[in-house]
Amino acid sequence: MDDHLLNAIHKKNRRSLIKRYKGMLTIKKIKRTFIAKLYDNLSYGHDSTNKTNKEMMIELLNTTPLTVLNQLVPYLVCKEVMEEADVDLDTSDFREKEEFPFTLSLRAGEFNIITDVSSPYLYFYDSEGHDVNAFINHDIELDRFNHLSKDIYLKGRFIQNDSVSHNAFDELEKNISLDVTGLLKDELIPSWVEYLLEGCINVEYANNKMALFNIFASLDKFIELLNERIFDYYIENYNKLIKKFANTSEDQVDISAFLKTKIKKFGKDNRRIMEKLRDALKEVGIHGKNDDFKQMYSLIKEAEKIEEIRNKIGHGEKVIDSIHVGHVLYIVLTIIFSTIHHTDFEKNDWKKAVR
Repeated sequence: MDDHLLNAIHKKNRRSLIKRYKGMLTIKKIKRTFIAKLYDNLSYGHDSTNKTNKEMMIELLNTTPLTVLNQLVPYLVCKEVMEEADVDLDTSDFREKEEFPFTLSLRAGEFNIITDVSSPYLYFYDSEGHDVNAFINHDIELDRFNHLSKDIYLKGRFIQNDSVSHNAFDELEKNISLDVTGLLKDELIPSWVEYLLEGCINVEYANNKMALFNIFASLDKFIELLNERIFDYYIENYNKLIKKFANTSEDQVDISAFLKTKIKKFGKDNRRIMEKLRDALKEVGIHGKNDDFKQMYSLIKEAEKIEEIRNKIGHGEKVIDSIHVGHVLYIVLTIIFSTIHHTDFEKNDWKKAVR
């Protein structure tokens, strides 16, 4: 096959695959003022002034990654959950006090994983269904929640007055409303997103080894999905590409052989995961000699070091390397986002996502 024909086919394939990659995820925008405020609030001495997006992101991903991903990942949905509230009012020593603490719990069953809970609100109704909130002096707040079991625990207090006693409080019908963010059960979620979130949950539970293991598993699943996309493209377009570009019977033979080589490469094989990544990136013109992607491409070597640590963890070996999960998360997300959006996130300091 002559170079002119080969270049034309490469150009066509590159354009088509870039579109397929971009269809894998549409990143939501996150405001720089938002991440700057989070960064400043981390602890004494953190000042976002003159900090790059990268510097702030690494620290935030190391401490509160779910807060960041809630703003970036479109699969994470915020939904109001409302159900009947079974309030447990502590009436011990009721003759000696006017303030009564209470607790309640619920499970956000619509979700596979929950990443945030906010805005709890109690509604009170009398026996005839009338709203009596105006007469109930109380407050309520989130106590804690479990990301994976989806159990949510709340606490509050009721302040007794001449209008409503603690006995009357107990008799009222109650509903609890709150905003829950997470992955909904009925949504089709890519496995790499689920592994990514589980890794972030590990970070928040201070389990750095499992965090690194799951975060790299996310990259692994993403790379496998990339290769599936490429494989499907060549299978689906095999006849179309031959018809479009073959002018002679010799062209047909050459193009067919070229496409069969691609199909074989991106089918199931024994290539190492980082080799699969490089091959998938090369299909869309991302490689070390492309100045537009040199900085992002250099992160692959760092990802290979992370893979080595992951393998040690997987084999139960002692890990003596220090694990900075914020740095690990940053590398993985930068590679994934750069690939999907065909833009070097490392080079432009995440400006495609941070505005």
